[in-house]
Order: sequence, then C-alpha cells, then structure tokens
Amino acid sequence: MDFRLRAYQSPPKVRLPHVGLPASTAVHTMLARAAAIIGKPISYRAVVSTFDASLRCVRANLGIAVVPREVAEPVASTYGLKVLPLTDPWAQRSFAICFYDEKRLSPAAMALAAHLQALATTRRDAT
Repeated sequence: MDFRLRAYQSPPKVRLPHVGLPASTAVHTMLARAAAIIGKPISYRAVVSTFDASLRCVRANLGIAVVPREVAEPVASTYGLKVLPLTDPWAQRSFAICFYDEKRLSPAAMALAAHLQALATTRRDAT
C-alpha cells in the first residue's frame, strides 16, 4: 500500500515517540499548541537541530517526525520512509510574501511576487 497517497489525521490517543526540533522552531510551536489543545503531551525520544537529522532518526526507527512535506518527499524513497500528509486543521499553513518597498524589488523578485499573487488568486477563485 502506498501510504503517501492517503491523508492522515492524527488520532488523539496515539502516543508514539517523536523526533522533534528545538523549542525555538515553528514546527515545535505548532505541535506543542496542537498537543495542548487535545490535552496530550508529546513524548520526545530525541530533539535534533535540522529536518534532515529528524528524518535520519526516523530512518533509524527512533520515532516519528512532523516535517514539511516538501522536505520529506524528496528523500523518502532514498531513506525508505513513508510520508503521510496531515489533514488536521492545525497542520495547514499559510505563507505571505513580505517586502519593504515594491519599487526597490529587483525585476526577478517583482516577477516572482506577481506570479505567486496570481497563483493565490487563481486558487482562491477555484474554491
């Protein structure tokens, strides 16, 4: 079965050892908030400093890790890992393009910002 094609909603009663990132990271904050909401502490077996290190720990069967899909998918087959997209509302992330002065953007940066804005508009209109 290809688990990468199935969405995963984390059941509140499952208590698997996690490989986490330091408390100063956005991933740690997001997971800590979600765990607090459901009243279940996260059991960390290891805390490492990078996504790559967390995936190497998963490869060594030390636990599970929550990392951006864009980080996990390119190395999943090499490491022999299964990647399950999260469907929980807390796992949905939004990003913004930030800049100081549009007039000071390079032509490439301005083109990128315009392209991303067009994609966002297209996706918003499709929903």
